[in-house]
Amino acid sequence: MNRAATECGRNLPRTRAAAAGSRRGRSPLFTLAGTWTLLWAASAVPLPSGPRTLVAFAAATLWVQARHPLRASSREWLGLALGWGAGVVLLPAVVQATARAGWALGWPEARPHAPFRADPWGWASEGLLAPWFEESLYRGALLSGLRTRCGAALAVVLSSAAFAGSHLELGSATAAGLVGLGLGGVCVAARSIWVGVGVHAGLNAASLACGLPPVHAALPSDRAAWVGGALLLLAIAWVRRGARRPAA
Repeated sequence: MNRAATECGRNLPRTRAAAAGSRRGRSPLFTLAGTWTLLWAASAVPLPSGPRTLVAFAAATLWVQARHPLRASSREWLGLALGWGAGVVLLPAVVQATARAGWALGWPEARPHAPFRADPWGWASEGLLAPWFEESLYRGALLSGLRTRCGAALAVVLSSAAFAGSHLELGSATAAGLVGLGLGGVCVAARSIWVGVGVHAGLNAASLACGLPPVHAALPSDRAAWVGGALLLLAIAWVRRGARRPAA
């Protein structure tokens, strides 16, 4: 029996109604539906685009954290920092890989954008909150919940499809789905979501600072793949080494 099952066993509800409410509250699908509902509702808030996005992402972060609270160890915080560095370096390689995959499938590319270095709203929402709640939701709650039912490989695919579905533009959805597959693999390999949180935040930070595709301050894609890949492997190995073993 793993630790999650043991902890649930210690807090079994006493009534059927309480049991149903508890399962519904912890259900990753319930959390996913609630997150999408919050984001949709926040799109109608009468604010400028930047503050409105920040409000939406803040609400989603609080919702996901309340449903599936996460804590990181000191080792995982360092893994997050290494993952962030890997994500910053890897952006050119990731952009090239997703573009090639899109061309092969005949799908459109993600819409390019210029750097947003002076946009505090973008940095707060895309650089900080989005990686936190998206990784907590898609790789934390959803992937972990699906993994107990259908195995790691299918859980990574399904959680990545849900992640892609949250991006309304087809080109962005294609890129998000492919990145989601990679982040899901990182989560499984590291036995923790925190390296993926760092990679996601690093990719977003690099795209905000350098544009998408990056127009300056970026390594060539082949060199970015080697350097970023080495940092990512180091982060995974560091966090995996300190991963707690499931309770017997």
